[in-house]
Amino acid sequence: MKVLAAETGKRKQLLPPSITWLYTMAQLAQAEPAAWIKARKFAAAESGKREAQPYTVWGIWQSAIDQRLGDSPLNAKHFQLARNTGHQADSLIQLHHLLLAAWLRVEVNPRSAQDRLREHGAYLETRLRNAGLHWLARLTRRTVAQLLNEAPAADDAAMPFFIGAAQDRWREALASIVALGSGPAGYTAAIYAA
Repeated sequence: MKVLAAETGKRKQLLPPSITWLYTMAQLAQAEPAAWIKARKFAAAESGKREAQPYTVWGIWQSAIDQRLGDSPLNAKHFQLARNTGHQADSLIQLHHLLLAAWLRVEVNPRSAQDRLREHGAYLETRLRNAGLHWLARLTRRTVAQLLNEAPAADDAAMPFFIGAAQDRWREALASIVALGSGPAGYTAAIYAA
């Protein structure tokens, strides 16, 4: 990205969002909060807004990262987990909502919400498959299974998935503190020594 920025003279929107979300997802796939912070900065730069606006393409990514880092309270309402027939959002944006909710480990309850999620996931998966986007269709199925705490289908389980094993929230909080405090020399060591 740095080379592309140097060649074009631009600092943001070097590539279309249909591609750049993969960079952000790759950062979130890492277990270290420092990578999440890097993804947050990238999303903020792409959106042009420092504050998360969860109803925009990049704002939903910012909001999810803020929630995971503890910079804002968990708010599952930011994520579209059910099909909204009155609003036809882009399939890729709908997938982002599902992916980020799964990354945050949003709990889908009660049973009626689970049924709506299943229906939404099946609809989205069909749209993506019919468009020839088979990898995204499989990613949708895998994400819905993750949100419902179900085992993925065998074919889907074999593909790489950016959400790792669950980790205790306190471990993530401690890692976030360490990531924020790793600036000045010796500061991180002082945290461990205390």
